[in-house]
Amino acid sequence: MNIQMIEEKHQYSVWERVDTKRAKGMLSKMKDRLIRENKLSPDYELSFIAYALKSENILVLAADKLNVPDSS
Repeated sequence: MNIQMIEEKHQYSVWERVDTKRAKGMLSKMKDRLIRENKLSPDYELSFIAYALKSENILVLAADKLNVPDSS
């Protein structure tokens, strides 16, 4: 699996090159970044999945919308 395959599979994604010494807490920061960069509403229910590309020291966080809020 590579970043391109992940991006094709999911609606939204962000990735970060990670040093194992600073990996703790990275997913929370990436989640905030994914929501901010994609201008997602907090009303959306999102399903998140994390991928670790260990050979490249890359962590990828992907998300898909589970529902879209009713605009009425």
